Amino acid sequence: MNIYTEKIASIPDIVCKKSNGVIWMVEESKHINNTTYLQGDIQIICHMLSAIQYNNKNFKCSLPKTIFGLKFKNTKCFFYRINITDEYLKCLETGNFIENLYVYKYPENGIDINLYNTYENIEKVCNILHNLNIYASNI
Repeated sequence: MNIYTEKIASIPDIVCKKSNGVIWMVEESKHINNTTYLQGDIQIICHMLSAIQYNNKNFKCSLPKTIFGLKFKNTKCFFYRINITDEYLKCLETGNFIENLYVYKYPENGIDINLYNTYENIEKVCNILHNLNIYASNI
């Protein structure tokens, strides 16, 4: 990820790409006892911004400026979405942050897919992933 003159390493656990190489989702897994700031939220957001910068740099066609993130923390799943503007991309380039970045996180407390709880949550996560895959196939 590039912010002004700084290059920050951003290596997600999983990168979901289309056959043409466009990144549409990144994934990060965190241990239940992880003590990183905001329990990995900042890390997944940085991965998402890095993916958008990668797409912007490598694909000249008009791409949607939406990227998805998935974080696993123990048995809980969290979904993220960023709709980035050209203005915010410019803020990253210049280091002059005059635009806000809005990150959507669903659900706030995660979806627990522990097999001993309920299969309904596993079905819910699979449905969300299926819908995201349908979205990605239309990019």
